Amino acid sequence: MLAIKDWQNPASYQALDTENASIWAWQFLRRNLDYQRDFTAFMHTWNVLEQDYGTVGKRDFQAWKRDPRAHIAAKLSDFPHNPPDDNCTLDDEHLLIECWMGSKWGFYKFPLDPALESRATSSTAPTAD
Repeated sequence: MLAIKDWQNPASYQALDTENASIWAWQFLRRNLDYQRDFTAFMHTWNVLEQDYGTVGKRDFQAWKRDPRAHIAAKLSDFPHNPPDDNCTLDDEHLLIECWMGSKWGFYKFPLDPALESRATSSTAPTAD
């Protein structure tokens, strides 16, 4: 479980732009236990893949894509409101894990760490090749 500020204490949110709907959406999403579990599993797999194939700019992306751990069984039709882009599909029934997370939870590709206080602090998040 994450150590997240007490949502019942207004002082915990004085530094946030409370009129920005995306900030409120992030505050709710980062507390979602399903999102936290998905993110933890995703990051574990991502880190193992980076150990095996290298980090952004240095990885063998073709080998990465062939590794079964790098994709998940899912169809584009599973995400009618937030479909992944064409670079995310391996075939008609498999998506790269970062695209699956993005489409499932409403991000472009790479999901954000729920420990981040604000989505604006995500500049250190790794990116897909």
